[in-house]
Parts: sequence; C-alpha cells; structure tokens
Amino acid sequence: LNFQLINTDVRAKASIVEDEGQKLVERCFARVKGMDRDRAGEELAKCGNAFASAKVAEWWEYAFSLFGRYSRYGITTNESENGQRMQVYPAWWLNNAEVGYSLWAAHGPYHGIPEPSRLGVQALAATFGASSQSPTALLLVLL
Repeated sequence: LNFQLINTDVRAKASIVEDEGQKLVERCFARVKGMDRDRAGEELAKCGNAFASAKVAEWWEYAFSLFGRYSRYGITTNESENGQRMQVYPAWWLNNAEVGYSLWAAHGPYHGIPEPSRLGVQALAATFGASSQSPTALLLVLL
C-alpha cells in the first residue's frame, strides 16, 4: 500500500467527519438549551457518544475500502475494465538497500540494511588519517 497516496483520501474523509462533528455539536447544544444542567449533560453525552460510535464503525468500513482501492500496485476507482490505474513506486526506492524492498527473502533480512553514516565514515577516516571524501583512500588505509 502506498500511504502517500492514501493520505490524500484520508485527510479528505477526516475533514468531512470534522465538519459533521461541528454541525452536530451545534444541534446538540440547541436541543439541550433550557434543560437543567444534569439533564443537559446526559443528553450531550448521548449525542456525542452516538456520533462517536457511528463514526468509528464508519472508519472501519472506510479503512477496509482503502485496501480494496489501493492494493495490487494500483488505484481502483471503479469495477470497469479501465477502472484501475497503476501505482508506480520510484526505482530509487525499489532498489535502495536501506528500504530493503529488493533484499527481502523468506529467511531475511526483513528490513533494510542501513548504510554507514557519513559521520561514521568521517570518524573512521580521521582515525586512520585518510580523507572521508575519498572512499578509495580510506579503503586502502584500512587494508
């Protein structure tokens, strides 16, 4: 799943839910106007809890719809023959050892392999008197 693509949809959905919630708060407060404090508190709690329960159920449905829409390296917009466009991962990401996508195997590694940090190379170079700008010189010193 490409979470960068999914994020646009999720933010739009979240905005809709927030708008609905703001409108609901106004309606709930209008409904309890004039009630005594205890009764108003009970009604506001019912109103908010019902909304929250409905939205949680709605978000679960929505979450599973995202798998259907954004899985299989494609984005499905409808069930027609042309209803899916391919999702392309950039070559630099697919081939990057730190990401680990191209290295994965059943026996491992199960994650990327971090490259030595530039700071570590500089410290090593300083220790052995080589230039950190010249990996060849550093390698010769280490040999």
